[in-house]
Amino acid sequence: MRSVRRLHALYLVVLLIIDLVINSFAVSFLPNKILFISNLHFMGILILSQHESKESTLIKALIFGFIMELMHLGTFPVFIIAYTLSIVIIRIWERYIGVSVIEFIIMVVIGLFLKEMFIYGL
Repeated sequence: MRSVRRLHALYLVVLLIIDLVINSFAVSFLPNKILFISNLHFMGILILSQHESKESTLIKALIFGFIMELMHLGTFPVFIIAYTLSIVIIRIWERYIGVSVIEFIIMVVIGLFLKEMFIYGL
């Protein structure tokens, strides 16, 4: 079980590094008016939440929300609250979905929408 958790953590860290690389290229090549934020790590948390307990998923959401707070200065509780609330809502809703790829895609899209709504809309 420990090796599975280590692999999950490594997977999420690799996704976060890929996010950083994609964001750095997007900032370099896109015009200043376009804002691009990659969310692979959040999608990874949502996908991995299917096979983990609620507590470990919430801890991961809090940790990655805090990491995003460190990357985006001046927005202290926003990312922590957005990640945690999005994960809580998806965890409540996920008991009604199955294991097909289409349902996972819909879950990820709704999770991203919730996160963005909590960050920018509320």
